[in-house]
Amino acid sequence: MKNETDRLALLAFKDGISEDPIGVLSSWNNSLHFCQWVGVSCSRRQHQRVTSLNLTDHSLVGYLSPHIGNLSFLGRIDLSTNKFKGEIPQEIGRLFRLQILNLTENSFQGEIPFSLSHCSELLIISIAWNQLVGELPPELGSLSKLNFLSAMFNDLSGSIPPSLGNLSSLTTHFLRGNSFNGQIPNQLGQLATMTRLQMDENQLLGTIPPSIYNLTSIQVISVAVNRLHGRIPPNLGLAFPHLQWITAGANQFTGTLPISLSNASSLEFVDFSSNSFSGHVPLNLGSLSRLYHFNIERNQLGSREGDDLSFLTSLTNCTNLKVISASVNNLYGELPGSIANPTQLNLLVLGRNKIFGIVPKGIENLISLYGLGLQVNSLKGTLPDSIGKLNKLQALNLYGNKFSGQIPPSISNITQLTNLYLDVNDFHGSTPTNFGNLGFMEQLFISENKLNGTILKQVGAAQINLSHNSFTGSLLLEVDNLENIRLMDISENNLSG
Repeated sequence: MKNETDRLALLAFKDGISEDPIGVLSSWNNSLHFCQWVGVSCSRRQHQRVTSLNLTDHSLVGYLSPHIGNLSFLGRIDLSTNKFKGEIPQEIGRLFRLQILNLTENSFQGEIPFSLSHCSELLIISIAWNQLVGELPPELGSLSKLNFLSAMFNDLSGSIPPSLGNLSSLTTHFLRGNSFNGQIPNQLGQLATMTRLQMDENQLLGTIPPSIYNLTSIQVISVAVNRLHGRIPPNLGLAFPHLQWITAGANQFTGTLPISLSNASSLEFVDFSSNSFSGHVPLNLGSLSRLYHFNIERNQLGSREGDDLSFLTSLTNCTNLKVISASVNNLYGELPGSIANPTQLNLLVLGRNKIFGIVPKGIENLISLYGLGLQVNSLKGTLPDSIGKLNKLQALNLYGNKFSGQIPPSISNITQLTNLYLDVNDFHGSTPTNFGNLGFMEQLFISENKLNGTILKQVGAAQINLSHNSFTGSLLLEVDNLENIRLMDISENNLSG
């Protein structure tokens, strides 16, 4: 009789499926015992009761039947990466043996059933990437064995329940990409085993509670894209000695960057962008051998002391570093020659600062660069011809400086270049004759210079701005190069014909 209960519950589940494009449920028929149906596992000790339902990534479309609650021996439900819709049935709370619930990447709607709190054996709840609304049920705070909670990328709202601080076994807490508001509960500082805390992309207010810095096991903390303010304590790297990843960008934090970051020797990813941090960038980051991403753009970092770029010399010791982004700050000084040492660097963005002097000749060593941004500074002198050795470069932005001399012909060797911004400088002479080599060009902006000669017919891009120069002759651009053009500005020249 109990076997029949499970079989009927499974058939009710099947009835809720409207589309089964790969026929995964074709085996669910009377010719096989239900314990042999695809995705179904049973326990021999419990007289062939269903213990697991695993139908992940089968493109199933339909509703989750309330009869799922009749599979009373179920310990695992994995319906992730399908197209289930409708509400998660409250009857799921009758599964008091349930340990794993994975409904990630579906289209479930409605609220999270509060009855989940009755599943006292739950270890994992993953309901990310759905369309769930409402608040996170405070009752979930009673799940004393829960160690993984992911509800990210839904449309959940309200405050984060302080009761989550009771989840003493919780190690992973993903709430990013929702509409949570209010303050981060001080009670979360009780989660002594927490290693991953992600609350970014919400509408959280206030400061980070001091209790959070008691979580010495933290490896990942993400609070970016909220409305948080206050200061990050200078002892951050001491409080979180195992820290690997921190994102606090797009908030309203003030004060200085924590000088103790270097103590977190496993640090790989740092993003403090789009805040109001000020003062010096720490000079002791070179010991972070695993660091590959460092983003401090859009702050108020720097001074008028002329050594604001010294931190770049320290970062050259980070042999895994791929990204340095420090644009839109008040960094004052010259580019150190050492900047060319981290040859594995993919992106170097230092635009909109107060950088002066010349571009070091050793820039040619950055052979892995795909993006270089030095725009809106006070750099001068000629652009080293060796820049043509950066053959992986896709974007080069030198707009709004004081560069002079000719545009190096070697730029035409960078055949992957798609975006070239040399506008608002003092370049003179003619454009390189082999510009036509740049077959992937999308944006070519060389306006407001002192360029002369004819406009090469080989020059072609989706957006071209050659205005405010001294080009002469007639417009000889080939029609083939113009078929995909969206913008062309050739005003304020000496063209004729």
